[in-house]
Amino acid sequence: MAKTPILSGVIRSLLNASVQDGMSVVTVTAGTLQGWQILSNVKREKNRWMGFYEPVLDSAIQKYVKPGMTVYDVGANIGYVTLWFAKAIGNQGKVFSFEPLPENVARIRRNIELNGLANVTVVQAAVIDSEREVVFYQHESVSMGKAEGSAGRNDLTYKNNISVSGLSLDN
Repeated sequence: MAKTPILSGVIRSLLNASVQDGMSVVTVTAGTLQGWQILSNVKREKNRWMGFYEPVLDSAIQKYVKPGMTVYDVGANIGYVTLWFAKAIGNQGKVFSFEPLPENVARIRRNIELNGLANVTVVQAAVIDSEREVVFYQHESVSMGKAEGSAGRNDLTYKNNISVSGLSLDN
């Protein structure tokens, strides 16, 4: 769809007019997670439920992540990549999904529950250099941000900050 901007714009406008803003449980319609369910804002997160989210990353996961592996999803957001990992590693593997924001953690847990996954552990914390409380800056979209002192983007507008647990992967 992205290669035909006029058609994409028409389809996007029709979809936006036909759905309400807010969270719903939806079935992914295409891609690696086709048939899986996610808690999604149907109006704002079309690329996820339509199966077009981060295609290059999706391809890399399918190529390099193998059954039985242990993988970390650091800064897991709502857990979409966690779901990719969970599918790729199968029941014998393990995903550790690290996310500090409570709203995102709730969505990750719901997405895990919706798909009956037993191979994912959610860790509500920011991954930093040591175990301690850390200031976490929330982006205006609320579902993303960065830990104080991290190398994350500085060109974003941060509307709020909260104190979150931090941990290092070494610990």
